[in-house]
Amino acid sequence: MFMKKYLTVKNLLFSILVLAFLLRFWGVWSQDIFGDEAADAFRSIGYIDYLGTNFQTQPIDWYKTGSLPWWTKLSFHDFPPMAMIIQNIFFRIFGDSLSVARLPAVVLGVISVFLFYLIIKKLFSNESIALFGGFLFAINGAMAWIFRTSLLEPILLFFLILNIYSFFLFLENKKYWWFFGGTLGLIGGSDALALPYMMDNQKETTQSNPIVKKPNELTIPKQKSYSLFKGLNDNSNGFNFISSE
Repeated sequence: MFMKKYLTVKNLLFSILVLAFLLRFWGVWSQDIFGDEAADAFRSIGYIDYLGTNFQTQPIDWYKTGSLPWWTKLSFHDFPPMAMIIQNIFFRIFGDSLSVARLPAVVLGVISVFLFYLIIKKLFSNESIALFGGFLFAINGAMAWIFRTSLLEPILLFFLILNIYSFFLFLENKKYWWFFGGTLGLIGGSDALALPYMMDNQKETTQSNPIVKKPNELTIPKQKSYSLFKGLNDNSNGFNFISSE
């Protein structure tokens, strides 16, 4: 009687989603920000294409004497804008803090668990297998980690999973072509379109730029380095901005 009353599909699915949220959200505010997390958060707060480097120029370097042209807001020089737009919205709503920088990935990570459950359900038409698959996805260490970061990859991964789900809907009913095509475009708007460009231009860049060499010969000139948003301020939820030579 107890199992039939409480261990329903809805209750089990809700428990899996709560577990997924806890694994992705708990303690995200206490871990030091690292690598591209800092650069991506810095750029998304003001939605500005700037890296602070002297070997990779940006539009802000090209137009120093006047305002930036309108088209510079359409994308960034090194990747599409979708991830920056999503993070910028969260910063505008909740303010700028380390936990908010990672909040989009946390939210999309929990939704991804639900989408994975739906995909497995469509593949096997079995509620038990779908719940077990969703549970494994929720506790998977790699998925839990990536959806605790403010990198571009968790947002890209979410749209990939959403696109797979929309593909199954499209196979069932062709009226969902717009959903499948739209999510495919969102994948490109998140990160993917930068990859073919980078691969196609790798050889030309290596030959034409004396700074860029083969991976095992890479040298970077001494430059001003930035440690962006290093940790949380003890007295607030804001970031510390540290510049060093």
